[in-house]
Amino acid sequence: MNESRRIYVVEDSPTQALAVKRVLLQIPKVECKLFSDGLEAYRAVLEEAPDIILMDLILPSLHGLAMCRLLKFHSDYQDLQILLFSSITESDIVMQAWAAGANHFLQKPFTPDALRTKVQEVIDELAASKVS
Repeated sequence: MNESRRIYVVEDSPTQALAVKRVLLQIPKVECKLFSDGLEAYRAVLEEAPDIILMDLILPSLHGLAMCRLLKFHSDYQDLQILLFSSITESDIVMQAWAAGANHFLQKPFTPDALRTKVQEVIDELAASKVS
């Protein structure tokens, strides 16, 4: 893989957003952009789509599930990899995320290693899909 992967992180907690960004920047050839508001991130995707979105569920202006549904409904973004994360512990929260079109889900709190491993898996999947 010679190209960089653009990842948008949508997290309204500045502390958590920076922690996620620090982990992502340890992965080779990753560019990371932070957003604290769902609607702001949605507009940015429409301007320039990333390869992967890492997004909290509870966000100002546009809930993570709603943003996921909006993007996956649009044919231009159906292949966009979306990883939702949340500290919500409702038993069906993962099913709600998948029903909204999320490709992956991580339960908060997650370790840096768990995040790095999951994102690397997604990057590897993207690289394999380009080859085939």
